[in-house]
Amino acid sequence: MSVAELARKYYPRLWDKSRLEALAAAGRLTEAEVREIQAVESRGSAKTEALVRAAYELFQDYAELSPKLASDLMAGGPQAQARCQDCRARLEGGAALSAAMGESGLLPAGACRLLEIGQRGGTADAAMDKIARDLSEDGEAALEDLVNRVEPALVLVCSILVGLILLSVMLPLMHIMSAIG
Repeated sequence: MSVAELARKYYPRLWDKSRLEALAAAGRLTEAEVREIQAVESRGSAKTEALVRAAYELFQDYAELSPKLASDLMAGGPQAQARCQDCRARLEGGAALSAAMGESGLLPAGACRLLEIGQRGGTADAAMDKIARDLSEDGEAALEDLVNRVEPALVLVCSILVGLILLSVMLPLMHIMSAIG
């Protein structure tokens, strides 16, 4: 996929030529306003394309390292590794990021929808930040819930062990005291 195709796919123009012509024909924009919007749009498109080109080059560098990183990170989880490989295959096949992550099971449906909306609006980075925060909070809540379930059992086990240690010390002392006295 070329840089221009990536730019068109993930950062669609809000003011394409047909939309501007329709607004001008309806009398909502003057010719001067149309020319001004087109000038701003062309400058913005050049900047967007430069940003996408830089991101694409970074992505290419990452793509070379990703199999090793994925295998290192997912060494203990064959299911997670299979999901990552499935997602990568879908991305290489031309699927959108949100669709690939959803269909491969890497993200829940709500997060995929948020990412899709972010991609359409050109705010995919903010959507990914929100998804990362939400998933992090969910993970912390699940871990806290697990700790809250295990903690009473650990307290009970420790109390029983301390009681057994006390009995093992006190019973012989009580036996000696009864024999003396």
